[in-house]
Amino acid sequence: MGHHSYGLALPMARLSSGLSPGLALAGQGCASIGELGLSAVPDPLALPTEPPVLFPQVHAWEISDQLLQIHQDVESCYFAAQTMKMKIQTSFYELPTDSHASLRDSLLSHIQNLKDLSPVIVTQLALAIADLALQMASWKGCVQTLVEKYSNDVTSLPFLLEILTVLPEEVHSRSLRIGANRRTEIIEDLAYYSSTVVSLLVTCVEKAGNEEKMLIKIFRCLGSWFNLGVLDSTFMANSKLLSLLFEVLAASDCVCSALYAIENVETNLPLALQLFQGVLTLESAYHMAVAREDLDKVLNYCRVFTELCETFLDKIVCTPGQGLGDLRTLELLLICAGHPQYEVVEISFNFWYRLGEHLYKTDDAVIHSIFKAYIQRLLHALARHCQLDSDHELAVCAQAGGVSLGTACCGTGGQECCSWIRITDAALAVAEWSLDSPELPPCLPPLPQEGVPEETDDFGEFRMRVSDLVKDLIFLVGSVECFAQLYATLKDGNPPWEVTEAVLFIMASIAKSVDQENNPTLVEVLEGVVRLPESVHTAVRYTSIELVGEMSEVVDRNPQFLGESRAPAPSRPLPPPPDPYPVLGYLMKGLCDRRLASAAAKAIHNICSVCRDHMAQHFSGLLEIARALDSFALSPEAAVGLLKGTALVLARLPLEKISECLSELCAVQVLALKKLLSQEPSNGLSSDPTVPLDRLAVIFRHTNPIVENGQVHPCQKVIQEIWPVLSETLNKHSADNRIVERCCRCLRFAVRCVGKGSAALLQPLVTQMVNVYREHQHSCFLYLGSILVDEYGMEEGCRQGLLDMLQALCIPTFQLLEQPNGLQNHPDTVDDLFRLAARCHPAPATPCRGTPALSPRGGAGELP
Repeated sequence: MGHHSYGLALPMARLSSGLSPGLALAGQGCASIGELGLSAVPDPLALPTEPPVLFPQVHAWEISDQLLQIHQDVESCYFAAQTMKMKIQTSFYELPTDSHASLRDSLLSHIQNLKDLSPVIVTQLALAIADLALQMASWKGCVQTLVEKYSNDVTSLPFLLEILTVLPEEVHSRSLRIGANRRTEIIEDLAYYSSTVVSLLVTCVEKAGNEEKMLIKIFRCLGSWFNLGVLDSTFMANSKLLSLLFEVLAASDCVCSALYAIENVETNLPLALQLFQGVLTLESAYHMAVAREDLDKVLNYCRVFTELCETFLDKIVCTPGQGLGDLRTLELLLICAGHPQYEVVEISFNFWYRLGEHLYKTDDAVIHSIFKAYIQRLLHALARHCQLDSDHELAVCAQAGGVSLGTACCGTGGQECCSWIRITDAALAVAEWSLDSPELPPCLPPLPQEGVPEETDDFGEFRMRVSDLVKDLIFLVGSVECFAQLYATLKDGNPPWEVTEAVLFIMASIAKSVDQENNPTLVEVLEGVVRLPESVHTAVRYTSIELVGEMSEVVDRNPQFLGESRAPAPSRPLPPPPDPYPVLGYLMKGLCDRRLASAAAKAIHNICSVCRDHMAQHFSGLLEIARALDSFALSPEAAVGLLKGTALVLARLPLEKISECLSELCAVQVLALKKLLSQEPSNGLSSDPTVPLDRLAVIFRHTNPIVENGQVHPCQKVIQEIWPVLSETLNKHSADNRIVERCCRCLRFAVRCVGKGSAALLQPLVTQMVNVYREHQHSCFLYLGSILVDEYGMEEGCRQGLLDMLQALCIPTFQLLEQPNGLQNHPDTVDDLFRLAARCHPAPATPCRGTPALSPRGGAGELP
């Protein structure tokens, strides 16, 4: 089959009577293609999505055609094929209509001539042909044409299948400029010829025999037509191809596509029945793949089983155990859940989420009881999958085989085991420390082993997904019953540390959903956890600390777990006896261990949030923690969380104590700001004040004492004392939007904290805002202005000042927005401006409309 010249010489001739420079390059054998950046051929995943623009518009068509014709090497052919595909997708309008047929014939010639050169090139040319067929309205019955032309040639079948695979995939491509009517016409045409494609695929299967690569191509093509939704379900139910589908191990993608296509089961019942029965026969094939340790096939089968359950979910819920609601589908997923690789069970998570959602909406106790056993088995499997690698075995207590919450020692239970623990003075000090002690104990030195669960790697993310799934499904099992069963496995047995850690992890996931009323198990669990010996694996300590934090409501109902408050002694030769239920001491030990510090801080934060009143007597200890915050190995989020918890407890103190305690709580952060302000910018040290600003903001945000009318707000004095430091920080960093935003955020929460008690700051604050805003239009000033209007807009003596502030802020704002593309470039400014104006407008007797800055002449009329 010879090369066709498809009429592109006509427009080219109008541009130049001779050979173009690009064609001269092609005629020279493309010796310089490598110089164009195309070295050896290419992994398709690493190739650019678009070819470089080397030639003018119409030249690219003919140059690409010439490069494909001479096919000197793979690099030049790939470049030309990809260029041709991109031109058809994006610039098809450049070609005259009478050249379309010649282009089609030329592309078909190229794909046949280059079919053995490289699969990547065949795919690019197949895409080009498919995109041409979709845009070329005059090419009627393209599927029939292709099948008739190439189906009898065995060597042409691979590229024919490639074209028929990408053709339905490209129908909904956003790269093609075709309208809705043309798209509808195409889908109807493909539906008409779909039986022709199925017949071709049956013939191809018979010719392929056991050739796996060819079978993959065949069923990938069938899956593509299933995805488009044009295959007749009754025809497919009786097709020989469907029975072959379950005999070929390479057809999992196609089975998933078929199941997805019949999501409306009732209208596709014949095909649905065939697929349902066919997938159930794959159980033995799954077990064979497991025996051969073929993880790829195992994952594919699990995808098929999951898609089966997704498709028949409504039937499973409405008619469990009957017809298409046969619960053997769930058995298949539970078999997959038993695979040792957690990636297998993770595939089914979306189905279990949806099942839980459907059952929750059903709210039928009888239906729920049917699924209870299945969910219990799933939860046990998930607990096994959450086990950490035993390679993290404890180095300090190498003989320990396990841990029990019912004992005060690690697995061996003997004195010799505990003798491995090196009790240092620091450790003793922490063990005996009360949160009311005047000074913090020194931090524990890091133990030799690591082993703390990672939350950011793949396995850590899997565990987080398990935690979410358990929370969604626990109502089917009963959180009280499940929690008690999990505890029994630890109390009555002596499991290895990795089993203990996984069970504690699942218990932490459901702890908040367990009924707190008359539940002695919760109290027993909490007591057992805080009495775990230090010799247990670090991961067990880490997860037990998380569990304590999740059981904060139990602590609130049983405040004796917080221990008795003791007045700090100025001097003592010996430490006092330990508290009977040292929850806070237990968490403090974790806080002093760099590996456990952030988890312990989060747990303390949770307890402070829930047990505010009970924690008030321990505020002095919290204050000491806050003062030494930077001495702990905390993440920024954990440090802020600790301050938040401390502020929540602070708000529960007597009013007469709040002012002094707040001042002490803020003192460390204020001192840090002063130190940064005194630094010379050229000394090489960081002068970024964002950390202390963020910490002050969280303190102000969560210090909300109850103040009766007529009482002076206890935080008012402290905020007035801190204002000069904040003001100086704002001036020093006025050009830095990030730091200015932090300053404004801190001031916003300070104003919200004391409300109208911050009136003394109103004038200096507004003056500084306006002055800085004239030079640097940070939108956060507009937001802060709206906060001031919200707080003081109803005060008669403040209205005029607020209107003056509004006018002063509007002038530079309109100048900014009137710049080219000003509205598009500053969306935050637009939002904050309208928020400010909206809060000004509703206030009674507030003459906003009379403000010059808001009149059309003032620039407001410029806004859309």
